Amino acid sequence: YQRRVHGSLGQHVAKKSVRFVAGLGDLFYDTRFGRAGIRGSARAARFDQTFERVYTAPSLKATRWMMVLGNHDWEGNVTACTARHEVSSRWYMPSLYYTDVIPLPGRQKLQVIALDTALFHAVHHGGLPHGGSNHKGHERMFVAMAHEQMQWLDGLLNASRAEWIVIFGHHPVWTGGQYKRSDFMHPFMPQLMERAKVSMYMNGHDHSMQHISVAGRHYFVSGNGGLNVCSRRYQSDPPAGSQKFYQCGGGFLSAEVSGSTMTVQFHDKDGRPIYGTQFSNQDRLKYLAELSATPRASPVPEPALDQGTSLPEVSSSNSSASPAPPSPSPSPSPSPSPSPSPSPSPSPSPSPSPSPPPSPSPSPSPSPPPPPSPSPSPSPSPSPSPSP
Repeated sequence: YQRRVHGSLGQHVAKKSVRFVAGLGDLFYDTRFGRAGIRGSARAARFDQTFERVYTAPSLKATRWMMVLGNHDWEGNVTACTARHEVSSRWYMPSLYYTDVIPLPGRQKLQVIALDTALFHAVHHGGLPHGGSNHKGHERMFVAMAHEQMQWLDGLLNASRAEWIVIFGHHPVWTGGQYKRSDFMHPFMPQLMERAKVSMYMNGHDHSMQHISVAGRHYFVSGNGGLNVCSRRYQSDPPAGSQKFYQCGGGFLSAEVSGSTMTVQFHDKDGRPIYGTQFSNQDRLKYLAELSATPRASPVPEPALDQGTSLPEVSSSNSSASPAPPSPSPSPSPSPSPSPSPSPSPSPSPSPSPSPPPSPSPSPSPSPPPPPSPSPSPSPSPSPSPSP
């Protein structure tokens, strides 16, 4: 499905004013090119074999790919994935988690927040990121990193004054397919989204296309750009009546903002629209109006890890973690600045204007969200997703 989706995705991006393509994790699966994850450096051949030589349409080469890690990527050297940001002109992944603010017509702003959801798994599942069993020995560090990411997200949402907020990561908050919802994303993620009136959350992991709407928040699963798994094993997991759409067979999602309306569409592997929905940001605008008299707090800390931070690596010849663990509280990393980034199974999302603007530096007042819930989570799902 990956190459078929690539062709239709490239055509879609060529027709639209797409700002970025979001790669929703599990960028490197077990294939004929090797085992899951990157075994080597930011210049490993796997980046070319699985990404650069697959997404070859001119429109996709000219578009920024905002990438996040999945559990299969954590089987390898994740530092190579963030370092790739400095090597590839389109692979955008300045750190394990990051944010950017994109100006929209009408003086509106869209804040994009990219998370490393595999890190949240560490808090209640033995101290390791989902997929990171070969990084044993660094459990305390990973738990600290997970809490740092939660605190950063909480502060960022407190500080943001963008009219639209889109969050994406690899693991689902809600899904009704081959996996259950990710227990470690509950209850804190829905609570944060409700508090800040976040418009939508997108993820991969489950190899299908889904729209679930719970309490006015929209959750989109777009994990069907490479691997296809038609399973409704956990169709009763989302709240009754919340599953608005489910389909498999390969495809991608697109999202477009126009004024106070966002239009989201799923496309099949040939690019044909198969489902669409619209929603407004009126509750977000009301929330911002209520905050307008509130003084801004201190600046939000930048993500704690960037491509310069030393993480346990996995060598190409041995999957065990190398010594030299990083300290749990690394120095803050710089805000992301525009520049592409890939993902093995993409899905785009429209929105005007080509070159992305530099990352924001809002001013929050962090108060870490409640820690994620216990219990293990599902396994991988390769394929990216939209881009507003």
